[in-house]
Amino acid sequence: LLLSLFVAHQTSTSLVLQAPPGAGKTTTLPLALLLSDPAWMRGEGGGSIGGSIILLEPRRLAARAAAHRMASILNERVGETVGYRVRFDSKTSSRTRVEVVTEGVFTRRLQDDPTVIFDEFHERSLDADASLALAKDAKSALRPDLRLIVMSATLGDVGERVARFGGCPVITSEGKSFPVETKYLGPPGKNFMDLENAMITAVRKALTENPGPDGGDILCFLPGAGEINRVVRDLRDGGGGEKLSVMPLYGGLSQSEQSDALAPAPPGVRRVVVATPIAESSLTIPGVRIVIDSGLRRAPRFDANKGTTRLDVVKISLASADQRRGRAGRVAPGTCYRLWSELSHASLAPDTPPEITSADLAPLALDLAAWGVDDPASLPWLDPPPAGQMAAARTLLTRLGAIDAASGRVTREGARMARLPLHPRHARMALFAARRGPESARLACQLAATLGDRDVLRGRDVPVDVRSRVGALWSANGGGGWASPAGAGEATPTGRGGGTPPTAAGIEPAAGPVRVPIGTKLPSGRKKAGVLLALAYPDRVGVRRSKGGAFALSSGKGAASVPSSDVMSREDVIAIAELGGGGGGDAAARNDRARLAAPVPLAALLPASGDAPAGCLHDALCETRDVVAWAAASKAIVARRQLRVGEAVIRETAFAPAPEAVVDAMLQGVRAIGVKNALGWSEKTEQWRRRVMWSRDSGDDALPDLSDAALEASLEEWLAPMLPGVTSVSALRKLDGDGLLRCMVDYESSRRVEASCPTHVVVPSGSKLPVDYGAPGGTPVLRARLQELFGMTETPRAGANKTVAMEVHLLSPAGRPVQVTTDLKSFWANAYHDVAKEMRGRYPKHYWPEDPTTAEATNRAKPRKTK
Repeated sequence: LLLSLFVAHQTSTSLVLQAPPGAGKTTTLPLALLLSDPAWMRGEGGGSIGGSIILLEPRRLAARAAAHRMASILNERVGETVGYRVRFDSKTSSRTRVEVVTEGVFTRRLQDDPTVIFDEFHERSLDADASLALAKDAKSALRPDLRLIVMSATLGDVGERVARFGGCPVITSEGKSFPVETKYLGPPGKNFMDLENAMITAVRKALTENPGPDGGDILCFLPGAGEINRVVRDLRDGGGGEKLSVMPLYGGLSQSEQSDALAPAPPGVRRVVVATPIAESSLTIPGVRIVIDSGLRRAPRFDANKGTTRLDVVKISLASADQRRGRAGRVAPGTCYRLWSELSHASLAPDTPPEITSADLAPLALDLAAWGVDDPASLPWLDPPPAGQMAAARTLLTRLGAIDAASGRVTREGARMARLPLHPRHARMALFAARRGPESARLACQLAATLGDRDVLRGRDVPVDVRSRVGALWSANGGGGWASPAGAGEATPTGRGGGTPPTAAGIEPAAGPVRVPIGTKLPSGRKKAGVLLALAYPDRVGVRRSKGGAFALSSGKGAASVPSSDVMSREDVIAIAELGGGGGGDAAARNDRARLAAPVPLAALLPASGDAPAGCLHDALCETRDVVAWAAASKAIVARRQLRVGEAVIRETAFAPAPEAVVDAMLQGVRAIGVKNALGWSEKTEQWRRRVMWSRDSGDDALPDLSDAALEASLEEWLAPMLPGVTSVSALRKLDGDGLLRCMVDYESSRRVEASCPTHVVVPSGSKLPVDYGAPGGTPVLRARLQELFGMTETPRAGANKTVAMEVHLLSPAGRPVQVTTDLKSFWANAYHDVAKEMRGRYPKHYWPEDPTTAEATNRAKPRKTK
């Protein structure tokens, strides 16, 4: 395999490698490339400047483990020939030639090093896809000598796509894996308790079917830390005949706990490692011959509308199932137990969906802007980021001050933010705090580390206040910080995840010199946390709008709730760091729940007043907006001067608006409720308007358009001059609405309308019946009881030359239509006899003559002389 790979890599600067678990992709290939000492590694031949081999791993634990494994092969310590660099942690030196990095810190190294290896690419993480796109872009524009290797055990169709994408060969190795028997145990129930019970049952089944130390260690896959910890606890409490060492393995554990899970078991002891997908690839767990797979994982789903990310439990792909199964065949023949049916296995998706299609794209958007990419769509993506989510990410970066709104390019502050290994939200918070002194910088670092990892407090009644996490986190690790406030209840600190948190010293160089401008000092003590969170989450500042714990969000997109039992529900303004899920059983249950938040002191948001300086958040987040608007409930104008944070109103006062603003708001109100409803003109005037419109539609172009749409479009011309001093519908209706409408038609035009469009028709019975000019279809309608029209053989007409026959609706004695005609003469001669025959049976007391053209019309049951 290595010979084939070297030959391919000499002729092509890019290639795809597919090899099963245990084939040595992660540790053997980088060292083989290094020890082969090719010219391009030394920077010879006019190509690369020389440098290191960069190995990209999707997770910090995998990066550290790979570095330790390669260093042990060379009989060296990590940081000599082989080193690693992950978020908040690195071990490298001037001697380092193979550097294992997580994908998030990759872009800063792209300009210098000759070879980049993408490991476990089948996971399709956001950083892996972005790194490949940037590497491909750099290779085509700046670094034609850059060598790229993409590898995984189960690339499937993705491997072929990458090969076509990069125009490179695919090398496949069968590896040295052993056969693995697959057993389908059927699906568990529908909740996590059923899943955990099924996993425990499967472990006991595996121990029974594969007894003794020779049966091998067991690796279990569950979707998250919660399920893992409960299963580990129950397995430890369950005892059993064999000596078992049950260990959890997930990213939130400390480095020492992770190392314990990866270490071989003592003689005579079998290990059961219960892990998240972190153990799916790259990591070598010695002695594993049994895999028990739940078939589930947690996947981030970003909601661009709310700006929040939730973790959904989803089924794994066929590629991941194969990866997990392969873990059982690395050292000897093994067995894989699957907690689903063989029938449902065929319905799994072939590959894991790319994270780029559902993730928070703000970090990516900032990296691209710092890279100089003005248009993300111009990069050579394997799967491009969704345009809508990228637009939302860039909007957030604009609010954070990282991207210039006019040019779309990274700002000086954005460039500083991009240099920090933090989410852009937390980077902005950290830089702001660093300029305000070491105490503020330290707090920002604590908050960033707290928010960047898993929640350290768990339990039923965990407080919303993020400061309780900071206190618990740093107290548990021997630091200072605050004590957990009252209300922490039964919450239990769970320890900090691996890695070192950011420090004030590490942030201050990026922030620039520490300066504290007059009037911008942060509040003292506990109030600082809310100020910093508000800067990091300007779209999630909540302003309390009810006693039930509901907060209007500054984004204008919905509301957030805090349980009424939590002290945070009584704060006026809060900054929300984590938002999602339902709000519980109180009045705010329909809102998203604020899970982590801190109170924001109102003074920090208020503008300068007299000798008092402006609050430190006012200029950054707030604006004063004069609102003159139509209030639908009161049908009147309201004028309020509002202090707002985004779309949320902090406070408002009444003010005297300019007359022009009142007129504009009144016109909005008229359009909202309709011209007729607003002016309240009479039914007589409405009928007149319909006649004018019918005449205009029939060819009299000199008449104005009096339709609702035309009247509303021209309100500024005919109504606005009458509105000064008018602030409500009741005042508006005191105007002469009828006169305003009628004055739009001049005298001569009115005469034409009166002549061509009669308001009534006198029928043979002597009744004067109205004509309706507003009926659908545009034909004037005359409605009359059939007996009133006896003797009328000519259909009534309208129009300038009486050319339009009216539509006559002939009614029964009960007033219901029995026939519609525009030709009375034809009706009498034809259809009338059938109608009369039916009506005689229904209305025998009424008059139904044989010859309606000569009969006497009547508005009674029968003519007076008829017996």
